[in-house]
Amino acid sequence: MKEYIYRYISLATFINMVQTQALNFVLPTTWEDVKENSYLTSWIEAQDKDIRRLYIEILANKTFAQSWTSLEESDAMWRIYSYDNQSLRIRISQDSVALLGGVYFEPVVYCDEYIEYNNTRFTKSEIFLKLIAQKRTAFSHEHEIRLIYVDVPETNKLKEGLESMFVASNILNGAATNTEIEDYSNLIEKLNYLNIHHAKTNHLVSFSHLSDFISGVMVNPFAPSWYVNTVKRYCELNKIPFEGKSKLYEGENDE
Repeated sequence: MKEYIYRYISLATFINMVQTQALNFVLPTTWEDVKENSYLTSWIEAQDKDIRRLYIEILANKTFAQSWTSLEESDAMWRIYSYDNQSLRIRISQDSVALLGGVYFEPVVYCDEYIEYNNTRFTKSEIFLKLIAQKRTAFSHEHEIRLIYVDVPETNKLKEGLESMFVASNILNGAATNTEIEDYSNLIEKLNYLNIHHAKTNHLVSFSHLSDFISGVMVNPFAPSWYVNTVKRYCELNKIPFEGKSKLYEGENDE
């Protein structure tokens, strides 16, 4: 039996997803709850080697995520993500997530304090992902699942970039050789590789290679009939299973 995860979104987000055939992952630092980033930051600061800390910081700024939920449906989710009663709930299978490529599936752990994971039980890569998927207990009603994409730096470029930081330091301190100074443009290119995250706050993960990626679309239980029919028609045109209007509040009248 297939297991599914769900996401509550606006019609505009849904249309963009269908037209681009991609999921839009964003940098966790752009999320509203700034507390979420503090868990990972605390762990990074606790690393005992500067080079290890630097590498993880670079990796953190090349990591993108998207929030889903294991809840099939709930009053809280429809009301929090209402979009003026025009929200949609999309459904995908966990099997499909595994086929996206480079995407990690992490259930959120709800805890108000930074969790110190056992280094002998988990690798640093595993701890890194778990801390991105930690959230305050006030949000535990969401039963959130984090899909995480890590844009892993190319080993050679990362090595060159880190070495260039030392060269840049020599230039600033007046200790650079003439060759290092003359190679300035090449130096800038290598340093930019480390800092490219400043210009990139999102990353598209394509699902165009997967047929029937979206398993179903449901409409907000308070949506008017005309809106339900509009979404239904759009789904039919794009051959996406339409699950109708939510019946969570059976007996409510359409507007």
